[in-house]
Amino acid sequence: MIAIDVRTFDKSKGPEELVVTLDQEGLKSLIAQLQFLASGKTEHLDLMSDAWGGTHLHGVSQAPGDYPIQYLKVYLRDLA
Repeated sequence: MIAIDVRTFDKSKGPEELVVTLDQEGLKSLIAQLQFLASGKTEHLDLMSDAWGGTHLHGVSQAPGDYPIQYLKVYLRDLA
């Protein structure tokens, strides 16, 4: 399981913190996905919850007051 929540401390500022929670299976999955991205076979990863048609993200908040992320797109690019 990979769960990603957004945490807001000051409502006037909006979301301030991204919280990633993993179990061992989720950690192995995330490592495999990042290795695939590093291989150059794709320019980005799409990680989605089952509610969004995916299987990688657990779409349930892991802490009271946090909001689950349903879709995460990860790009590999030069950041100059």
